[in-house]
Amino acid sequence: ARATLATEPGPPTTDRNRLLAQLIKVVDDGNAIGAALAATAPSHVARGAEVVRALKTEAPNEPQTGLLVAEYHRLRGEWTEFDAAMQIAESGSDRERPPLRYLRAMERIERHRRREEGAQMMRDALKAYPKFVRAQAALVLMAPNPRAALRELEKLKAMNEDHYLVMLLQPTLAADHELARIENATGQGGGG
Repeated sequence: ARATLATEPGPPTTDRNRLLAQLIKVVDDGNAIGAALAATAPSHVARGAEVVRALKTEAPNEPQTGLLVAEYHRLRGEWTEFDAAMQIAESGSDRERPPLRYLRAMERIERHRRREEGAQMMRDALKAYPKFVRAQAALVLMAPNPRAALRELEKLKAMNEDHYLVMLLQPTLAADHELARIENATGQGGGG
């Protein structure tokens, strides 16, 4: 996009090039947000690890502790530890509660590399728990293409319009959708 715009003197003159300029700005804004998250994430993860360590000492056999410990180890890709924590988490009375469904779906995706199975598990969780925002956010991130991601993002927005993914991805996906529309119209002789 930058190369295309670099060849045009002055401000963009076509719909396509104006959209490309907008898309570049959205990507630059997203990169700035990503850099900010990268700068702050390590301290959040460290604080979370402190909480997990404390809970493992204070209430090691509580299902809620197992759930948090499993999430911690999932994020780190430590699957043996994840398995042990999930045994504790699933020792509670409700093995179908949303956080357990989420962790099992993410395990299917990340550990077993079965994205479609994991996505279906998220959809099933949403049928059982229609306000399960975390499952819908995961479906946005695992969408196979921008158009599908935009559809999933609209569902997420209906659930929580202030979700960070809505704010971060909506402009990019909308611009991508519009660019594809313009390119299709141009390719069909519609012009831009």
